[in-house]
Amino acid sequence: MQMVMDTHRVVKRLKEAGFTDTQAEVVTDIVRDAREMDRDDLVTKNFLKAELAEFKADLLKWLLPMMVGQVALTAALVKLL
Repeated sequence: MQMVMDTHRVVKRLKEAGFTDTQAEVVTDIVRDAREMDRDDLVTKNFLKAELAEFKADLLKWLLPMMVGQVALTAALVKLL
């Protein structure tokens, strides 16, 4: 759900607090830009789940052969002793 910021109201409140017209408009623009930038950087829960599933698959792809190799190496060393 996208929330819309009432920039006119924000400018009005800042001017009532003692800001000049220019100051109030600049501050409002900065806040609006920051809100939009933050939304662009957010990821969805589904995206994170997909990334985690891919990471798990990659991890298993590398760990399982290493574990098998380690067991084989250990078994070979035990035979030599």
